[in-house]
Amino acid sequence: MVAVVDARTGEVYDPPLAVNRTLELPLLVMGNSVGRNPELDFRKSSRLMIISATPNWFKEHPQSYRHYFAWESSQWVLVYKEPLD
Repeated sequence: MVAVVDARTGEVYDPPLAVNRTLELPLLVMGNSVGRNPELDFRKSSRLMIISATPNWFKEHPQSYRHYFAWESSQWVLVYKEPLD
């Protein structure tokens, strides 16, 4: 689970790709491997968050992506996504 919290106000925001408006992120599934936690990359001084995950991990042939999100006007905006092999 991941939470994004405004340090000044204490307001809690869902992370990008949150499952059903919870703090839960989809698994990362590569090939026929067992699903694992998604990979997150961010810096405190940046508006960018990078998440490698498989949004439809429960389907028969799921596709994994690296998603690039920017924090704009109190919400996450998808900037770019690239497929993972």
